[in-house]
Amino acid sequence: MDWKTNENLYDDALSQIGRSRSRDALLAALTKTASGLGFDHAALQFVPSRLTRKEPVQLSTYSEGWLDESLRLPIAVVARDPVLAHLAKSVAPIVWGAPDYANVAMKNVYELFRGYGLGSGVSVAVRGPRGNYVYLGFSSSSQRVASGASLSSELGVLMLSASAAFVAMDEIVDGEQSGAKIVLTRRELELLSWSRLGKTASDCSQILGISQATVHFHLKNAVQKLDAVSKQHAVLKALELRLIH
Repeated sequence: MDWKTNENLYDDALSQIGRSRSRDALLAALTKTASGLGFDHAALQFVPSRLTRKEPVQLSTYSEGWLDESLRLPIAVVARDPVLAHLAKSVAPIVWGAPDYANVAMKNVYELFRGYGLGSGVSVAVRGPRGNYVYLGFSSSSQRVASGASLSSELGVLMLSASAAFVAMDEIVDGEQSGAKIVLTRRELELLSWSRLGKTASDCSQILGISQATVHFHLKNAVQKLDAVSKQHAVLKALELRLIH
C-alpha cells in the first residue's frame, strides 16, 4: 500500500478519522494512517478546556510496559522532554529522534524509549479556541530518516490527521458524557436528601456523625458528578433524575 503516491488512500484515512465515534474506532483509524506511512505506533492525547470539566484522554498503541514505565518517570524528567517541550509552545510539527535527546543530555531516557519500540517519530499539536488541544504522534522502532517530498508528505498527513482527530475526539467525549449514567455514593445521596429538607452542613454533620469537612467533601463530589453549579442546583438535578425523593 503506497500512500505516498495514492491520494485516495489519504482521503479514505482522513475520512475514517473524522467519522470515528468511539475511542477504539479513532485509535484504529489513526493506527491505520500511521501504518500506511511506515510507522509502528500512533498516540493521541486530548486535553479539554478547563471550563468543560471533561477529563483528559490518552489513546495509543504503546505496550502496557511502556505506559507503566512512563508513569514512573520523575516530573523533572518529563518537563525536559524535548518533544513535549516543543509541542507545549508550538503548532509546528516536530520530527524527533536520538539527536534531540542527546542535545539535552537525555540519552538514557531515549534508550528507555527505544527499548519499548519508540526510536523516532513525528508529532504535532492542534489547539482549539477555548484552550482545548490535541497532541498526535506517529512513531517507529527504528531511526527513520525521511527528507524532501517524502517528509513533507508525512507531515502533511500528520497535521490533517491531527485536525480531524481533534474534532472527532471532542464529539466522542461529548457523546460519552451525555450518555453516561450518573452514579452517586450512599453518602452523597444522603446529604442531598438532607439538603433538600433544608439542613445545613452543620446539621448534616450532627445527624450523620461526621465532620463538616466530610460533609462538604461529599457534597462537592455530588455537585461535580451532576455537573451542577451549586448544592441547590445539584439537589434539583438529583430530583429530576429521581436519584432522591
